Amino acid sequence: MNRRMLKAGAASVCITPPLGIKISGYFEERKAKDIHDDLFARSIVFDDGETKLAIVVCDLIGVGRAYLDQAKLLIEQRCGIPPTNVLVSCTHTHTGPEVEDMGYGGILVQKIADSVQLACNSLTEAEVGFGKEEEGKPLGNRRFFMRDGTVWTNPGTMNPNVVKPAGPVDPEIGVLCARDLNGKTICLLANYAMHYAGLSPTKKGEDMYTISADY
Repeated sequence: MNRRMLKAGAASVCITPPLGIKISGYFEERKAKDIHDDLFARSIVFDDGETKLAIVVCDLIGVGRAYLDQAKLLIEQRCGIPPTNVLVSCTHTHTGPEVEDMGYGGILVQKIADSVQLACNSLTEAEVGFGKEEEGKPLGNRRFFMRDGTVWTNPGTMNPNVVKPAGPVDPEIGVLCARDLNGKTICLLANYAMHYAGLSPTKKGEDMYTISADY
């Protein structure tokens, strides 16, 4: 009987945009004047000998479907991973670029594919573990049932027309870790459902014009 061994690989590629690019995350236009820390597209690839899949996390507020489809096509061409086996997510930083601005989206497509290809290049026999814990203190549902029967997002602090939150929160922190056969960590992936904007100021300041992964 042939024994298949799971392999894992990880890589990160810098996706920091040029200064002058529009910053996403607010209603008013902002353009980057400084860089606090670099942004990355981080990839994990798993291969059990029959199925290969990739998980990519980008330090961005979000990426349009058209760009993701292009990136997945490149990944399939370079690495043989079908688009259905590629998951791309974003951290939702409020101090990252608008993907549509300054031709950044086309560059991003290449960088995402580069990240996955480099992760494939580093595939090594591995063991994978998963754990979970709960932390509900910083969480809150921002959608509320109102007295008139409507549902509002962010109706305002102490709004007298708020009845109750329109749904639950998810306090679970999921963590996946892959290690090589010597016990060295290859990658660690964590998931927590919250809307974080750490560098975002309560009043105008230089942070509003600074690129940052924001975590």
